[in-house]
Amino acid sequence: MHSVSSFDWKISTGYYSLYFSLYSLLMKIGIKSENHSCTIEIMRNLLNEYFTPDECDLLDTARRARVETQYYVTTTVSEEFSATLSKRVPPVSGYLQIRCQRT
Repeated sequence: MHSVSSFDWKISTGYYSLYFSLYSLLMKIGIKSENHSCTIEIMRNLLNEYFTPDECDLLDTARRARVETQYYVTTTVSEEFSATLSKRVPPVSGYLQIRCQRT
């Protein structure tokens, strides 16, 4: 059985930190989206004045990495991406929280 490792935890917590920050912003403006891919597409297409394509790509890549590390025994997600995600989550998540407070 595939056991949870620190690597898996970093990917999962990084993704969910970003996702729930975005989700709270959407709820604040009256949008409820329970489909993670759709939520990211809302970010990419409806909130593109507030988010760069790179931030949208980060969230989408983190989503795919979370699925891969959580549901599959072998993974192609690199330690490098895990480190990048760990560095980028605080600023992006913080920006999402600030946007939510101003809305």
